[in-house]
Amino acid sequence: MLPTPIPPTLRLQQVATQDLLALAVLALERPDAFAGARIEVASDAPTGLAAAAALSDVLGRQFIARQLPSEDLPPGLAALFAWLEHDAPVVDIGAVRGRFPGIAWQDFGGWAWEHWTELAAG
Repeated sequence: MLPTPIPPTLRLQQVATQDLLALAVLALERPDAFAGARIEVASDAPTGLAAAAALSDVLGRQFIARQLPSEDLPPGLAALFAWLEHDAPVVDIGAVRGRFPGIAWQDFGGWAWEHWTELAAG
């Protein structure tokens, strides 16, 4: 099972740590281009179903995405997940990728293949 905080058919925008670090390095290298800027970042927006399918492909085992019951979560997490389900901000991923073309910008499936050894160990 792949637990998901929101319904498995909804997209959840994410950013790979590697992508975020690459953007931070770019900001350090070109501080004038980033000064005072607020940059919303996301690398990909898979559904829970797509994430489960990607993990199934990478690990050779069947994963099924299932939403976590909110009543089983601490109140703070339940509130966060409710916000993600109904009011999460939307980042224009294409615009971010276009603005920073030197960054590889991983999608979930590519990230999973890159980290398959760590995923398989878990």
